[in-house]
Amino acid sequence: MKQISFKETIKSYFNKNKSKNLAGLSYSSDALYLSSIDLEQVLIIVNNNNEGRKLKKELLFFKQNLRSEEIIFIPETEDMPFDFIDSDKYLSSKKNLNLIKYINSKKKYITVITTIKNLQQKILPKEVLKKELIEIYTSIIIDLEEFKKKLIKLGYINSYQVNFVGEFSIRGSIVDLYPGGYKNPIRLDLNDIHVDSIKYFDAETQITNNIISIDQILIVPINNVIFDDEKIKIFRKKYREIFDGNPNNNKVYCDVSNKILPQGFNNYFPLLYENSNSIFDYINKIDNIIIYNNFANELKKNNRKIIERYDALITQNENILNYKYLYINDKNIEKIVFKKNTIVINSEKVSDNSLYHYNISAIQDISFKPYLDFPLKNLKNYIKNNFCTILCIDDEKKITQLIDIFSTYKLNFQVVQLLDEIDFLPNNLYIMNNFIEESFKINDLEISFVKDSDILKEKIKQKITKKKSSSFFFIDQLKNLDMGSPIVHDIHGIGRYDGLKYLEVNGISNEYLTILYADNDKLYVPVSSLDLVNKYHSSNDESAPLHKLGGHIWSNAKKKANKKAYDIAIELLEIQAKRVLDKTISYSINEFEYSKFSNEFIYDETEDQLNAINDVINDLSSDKLMDRLICGDVGFGKTEIALRAAFITVSNYKQVVIIVPTTL
Repeated sequence: MKQISFKETIKSYFNKNKSKNLAGLSYSSDALYLSSIDLEQVLIIVNNNNEGRKLKKELLFFKQNLRSEEIIFIPETEDMPFDFIDSDKYLSSKKNLNLIKYINSKKKYITVITTIKNLQQKILPKEVLKKELIEIYTSIIIDLEEFKKKLIKLGYINSYQVNFVGEFSIRGSIVDLYPGGYKNPIRLDLNDIHVDSIKYFDAETQITNNIISIDQILIVPINNVIFDDEKIKIFRKKYREIFDGNPNNNKVYCDVSNKILPQGFNNYFPLLYENSNSIFDYINKIDNIIIYNNFANELKKNNRKIIERYDALITQNENILNYKYLYINDKNIEKIVFKKNTIVINSEKVSDNSLYHYNISAIQDISFKPYLDFPLKNLKNYIKNNFCTILCIDDEKKITQLIDIFSTYKLNFQVVQLLDEIDFLPNNLYIMNNFIEESFKINDLEISFVKDSDILKEKIKQKITKKKSSSFFFIDQLKNLDMGSPIVHDIHGIGRYDGLKYLEVNGISNEYLTILYADNDKLYVPVSSLDLVNKYHSSNDESAPLHKLGGHIWSNAKKKANKKAYDIAIELLEIQAKRVLDKTISYSINEFEYSKFSNEFIYDETEDQLNAINDVINDLSSDKLMDRLICGDVGFGKTEIALRAAFITVSNYKQVVIIVPTTL
C-alpha cells in the first residue's frame, strides 16, 4: 500500500469540508490552508501591504509548485484620502507593473493578493495601461528621441544620474533607467539603434552588474497620470463640465493647461481619461475571492475616512474633485465581492455553529535556555510528543547556527528542501530554509510548523545603510533645518540654508540645495554633491558668521585648523610609538560559549557595530596594549560592544570594572 505523502495529508485535512465560512485559521495556518485548496484563479484580500507581503512569502513556501502557478501581489500606495503629497513612486509603479503581469500571464493557476484600500481606489484605465506599456528586449530597435518623449509622458524624469525610481539618463549609447516597480535600476547598452544588452546596475556605486543578464523589461507609468496633449485636452473639457466659475482662476487648471504637473495631481487624475477603472475591471475573470472576517468593518472605516476628509477640504477649496470620481463606496464593493464564490476566514475561534472550526493552536515554549544543563529540553520533549515538527528558517546563517547547536546537544534532525521530501515518520524534526510569520500546530494531525525565533530569540533588525557618507548624514539633518539656518560648504564656507529648488540645466532637470551668502549671493549645490555640505553647529544660530563667496576668511580658518590638527597628530604618533613596544596577555576565545552569549542580545548588529566588535576582539586576542575608544550616539549599541569585551575578559579569568554615568 502506497504511503500518503505529507502534502497530500495536509491537502486532505483542509479540503474535507466545503464550508465557505471558516474559523480557527490562526497564526500562519491561513497560508497553509490557502495553498491546499483547489482553485484555478483566486483573489485574496488583506488589510495592508505588510500582510500582503507576508502572505505571499508564506504561499511561496507552502505551494512550492511555481512552474504551473503564479502569485501576484498588487500593493496599495499607502496614501491618505485626498493626500496632496504625490504617491510613493515605487509602490504606485509596482502596482501598475503587477497589474500588467496579471494581464499578460498565461498561467492556468493564478493567485492575486491585494488590499482593501486598493479595491476602493479608482486607477488607470486598463486599455490605457496596456497601450502605454513599453516593452524592451535585446535586439529591439530604439529611437532615442522618441523613447525619451515616451518616458517623460509616463512620468519619468530626465536626470544627470539615475539614483531613484522614475529617473532616466541618456549618455551616448548608454541609457540608464530606474523602471517603475523594479528593485534595481537598468542599464541599456545600444549598438547603434539596437539594444545590445540589458543589465542591472548599483544606484549608489553606478557599477554595472555583469553577472546577471536580462532578456526583457516592462516599463509602466510611474502612477495614474499619462501626461500628453491629448490627455490635457480631455482634462480641460471635463474640468469645465464639473466645476463652475472661470477655470482660469484655478491654479491646477492653469498649470495643466501650461503642461505643468501640479503637486497632488493624483486627486484629479480621472479627468485625464474618458473613464477610470478599478482593480475589479482588471481581474474580472477571477470568480474565487478570499476575505477575512474584518473585511466589511475595514471597508466602512475607510469609506468614512474618505468622506470626512472630503468634507473637511471642500470647506477650504470649492474645486476639490468629488470623492465619487476617485473612490468606489463600500456597498458597491460588497456587492461585487459577494456575487463571487467567496470564502470568509476567521483567524480566531468563535462560538458560531454556522462556521467550520479548524483545531489549530499556538505552540508551547520550546525556546533554547542556555542556563539549563540541557538547554534544548523543552524542544526535545515537544518533538517526542508531536508526530511531525517542521522548523522554518529563512536565514542561512541562522540555519548553520541551529544545526551546530542541535549537533552539539545530539538532537536528531533532518534537513529537507521541499515539503514532499518529508518522509512523515513519527517524532521527527525537519529543518527547511523557508519563511513563516508565526508558529502553529494542527492538533488533529499533531503537525507543527515552527518559526526559528521560537527556539532562538529573533534579533530586532536595524536598518543598514550600504553607503556611509557625509551626504547621508546631511540628508538626515535636512529634515530639521529651517529656512535661514547656518550651513557650511566645504569650499565656500558658512552661509544660510535657502531651501531646495528644481533647476533645468542643458535640458536636464535636477534638484539643488540653495545656500545664501553675504551680499545676497547664492550658491546652488546639486543633491549629488551634498557630501560637501554640513550643518553649522552652534549654541546660537544667530551669532553664526556669514561668509562672502570668493572671500578668504574661510580658507584661512581651514589652514589654521589643519596646522593645529597636524601638530596634535605628531604628538599622538610619538605616544603611540612608545606604546607599541610594550606587550600584554593575549586572550583566547571559546567560540561556542561566546556565540551563545552574543545570541542573547535582542538587536541585530549594525555594520558599524560588527566592525567595532571585530576590532575589539582582535585587540583582546593580540599581545599589544589596547588603545580604543568606542563612540556613538545614545542607543546605538556601545554597551553591547563593551559587554562582549567583558565576557571575553571574564572567560580568561580576569576582572572587569564597568563605570557608568548616572543622573541620580
